[in-house]
Amino acid sequence: MKRGTWIYIQLVFISLIAGYLVYFFVRPGAPIFAIPHSLEHWRVSIDGLIPFTGSLPDFLHTYAFILLTYVVLGADSIKHLKYSILLWLILETAFELAQWPILSRLLLQQTEASDFPGLSLFRNFIQHGTFDPLDLVAIVLAAVAAYFTVNYIIHKGSNHECYH
Repeated sequence: MKRGTWIYIQLVFISLIAGYLVYFFVRPGAPIFAIPHSLEHWRVSIDGLIPFTGSLPDFLHTYAFILLTYVVLGADSIKHLKYSILLWLILETAFELAQWPILSRLLLQQTEASDFPGLSLFRNFIQHGTFDPLDLVAIVLAAVAAYFTVNYIIHKGSNHECYH
């Protein structure tokens, strides 16, 4: 296994769990499909108390998915890291923009008659999601953080070995 891989995997799990906990305990809004309705009463709303709390899951999950994809690609080159970053920037931005009211109405109209598998989950996501420009900022910051994390681990752990 490549040097640093376990660190990346630990960062992935910590980020995913922390993002889920923010969804579970803090993030205001519609119920999240991964949280059982019987546990909804545990959720609290501290909207406005901690700035950017609503965008924290976008940051944490994008960061985690970039690192996870990097590990799956072999965690052996900056090129793989750049592919991972590009992939998740595109995916996360597309899903965030799909929640923008003008675009979400258009997407709902265009997919209304389709019974494509999984489309109901996507329709549910855009119907109940909330577009927030800060989420787009969080996605970009996650990409930057992932880039610097990997570079730090490569340079710290490699004793200046060359990764191309």
